[in-house]
Amino acid sequence: MNTLTQIFDWLLAASARASLLTVVVLIAQALLRHRVPARWLYALWLPVLLVLLVPVFPESPWSVASIVQASPARAPLLAPTVIESNATLPLVAASSATAIQQPIKGSQVVLLTWCIGAAGLLLLGAGSLAGSLWQIKRTRLPMSKAWLDELAQLAREIGLRRPPLVLVARSIRGPAVTGFLRPTLLLPAHFNETLTPQEARLVLKHELTHIKRGDLPLNALLCVLLALHWFNPLLWIAFYKARLDREAACDAQVLDTENQAQRVAYGHTFLKVETSFNHYRMSLGFVGIFQRGTALRSRIQSIAISPKEHPFVKTLLSLGIVLLTFLGITKAAVPDAAAPQVVIDAKFIELSDNSASPSVSAELPDLLKAGASSPGLRGVLDDPQFQQIIRQLSQRKG
Repeated sequence: MNTLTQIFDWLLAASARASLLTVVVLIAQALLRHRVPARWLYALWLPVLLVLLVPVFPESPWSVASIVQASPARAPLLAPTVIESNATLPLVAASSATAIQQPIKGSQVVLLTWCIGAAGLLLLGAGSLAGSLWQIKRTRLPMSKAWLDELAQLAREIGLRRPPLVLVARSIRGPAVTGFLRPTLLLPAHFNETLTPQEARLVLKHELTHIKRGDLPLNALLCVLLALHWFNPLLWIAFYKARLDREAACDAQVLDTENQAQRVAYGHTFLKVETSFNHYRMSLGFVGIFQRGTALRSRIQSIAISPKEHPFVKTLLSLGIVLLTFLGITKAAVPDAAAPQVVIDAKFIELSDNSASPSVSAELPDLLKAGASSPGLRGVLDDPQFQQIIRQLSQRKG
């Protein structure tokens, strides 16, 4: 349980750091949208990914934790000395034991809840992907040799060592790629009839580019991280935005060597695919070309307008990514024990008047009269005032 608790504590710290970086990345993307190439907007998510993966955080006074944390905790220089009377010792011990037990029980409930949520999401995602692939293979259709040869030729042009496995089935909603160890291209049954050869070639080039870029294993990694951080809504937003930026970056790579006429043809093909095929309901295991709503309009704008990549902007963005990564993966530095520190010497006295006789030699000091029957802070005294209180108390009996 201790190991699992330590892992969960690290995961909470990583989730908090990633949340702060997510806010920074979203703000930066809002300012840079349509001003820098899509691949750089996608690269801005790299610091968030590294923060979620790095198991050990080096210390730095410039970390996110150091900036957010107002005052780092310092280890006490001197161990406090507590003197208690026999009458109050059992009550104090019982109270302390109760206070210690409560957070332990609460942390165990939180830990169990996280384990159930993470395991449930992982099983749900894996089960949904396995069920979809089983349904696809059950309704699989043969593919013509001409299309297989065309696909092999296109894979060689892109730079793939070997073409992916191709599945054509009636249950496939739209073109996509899936798989981790063995990339698989998924095509709907009416793919050839719906698109012209030029349009089909552009769609296939987009899907094969996903494989060339390594988007499939990265997508699987993001799905696992999302399941582990299921309790963090900001990371759900980050995962969703990263998928949108991934598609835009893939579009940019497909059109990198194409002329304006090909960009227009690609935009029309994209709209035709969106209107001719259906969306996947549970698509965490699939990497496809689909998008909707505002994301669709933004992607069309990115296809139509390709910002130029200036060397200065490239250098500035690279430094920004490195800086965000450094701020995110470092933790607050522990204060140096040898550094000058302020030591406060405090004395606490607990009073209990058990005298049954109403006659006493001296009354309580004025500071202690009000509310003397209940514990609480009566005042903060300097040393002469404290000595005076002690002298007045020493004149009392009981």
